Amino acid sequence: MLGSFFNSKGKKKTSKAIVFIKSGTGKITINGLGIYIYFKKTRPIEIINEALKELDYKNLDIKINVKGGGVISQADSIKLAIGKCITILDPLKKFYIKKLGLLSYDKRIVERKKPGKVKARKKKQYSKR
Repeated sequence: MLGSFFNSKGKKKTSKAIVFIKSGTGKITINGLGIYIYFKKTRPIEIINEALKELDYKNLDIKINVKGGGVISQADSIKLAIGKCITILDPLKKFYIKKLGLLSYDKRIVERKKPGKVKARKKKQYSKR
C-alpha cells in the first residue's frame, strides 16, 4: 500500500504540525512521546481521534511533530494534517473528508495591539472632567 512515507502539514493560530505516515505496527508518537503521555487531558485526544477514525491506522505508524500554540490549537493542527494525509492516501475520500470538516483551515489569529491602547481594542476609560 505505502511505498516509503507520506507527510502533510497543518496549522491553527501559531501552532504548526507535520504528520509522517508509513507502514508499520499502528504506533502514534507526538514529538517522540505517546499520544496519552503528550496530551494529558481528554479533549485534545478526542479531537485527534475524530480524524484517526477515518484512517485505518492499525497497520500504519504515525509520527507527528508539533510546536507552538496551546494544547487545543495543537490538536486542531494535527487533525488538519491527518485529514490532508488521508486525501493523499485515498483521493476518493476527499469529498467525504471535506464534508466532515477535516480539511477546513481556521484563519482566525490574534489581533495585534495598537499604539495608545491597552490591548487590541480596549481603551483607557474616558474622563469628561
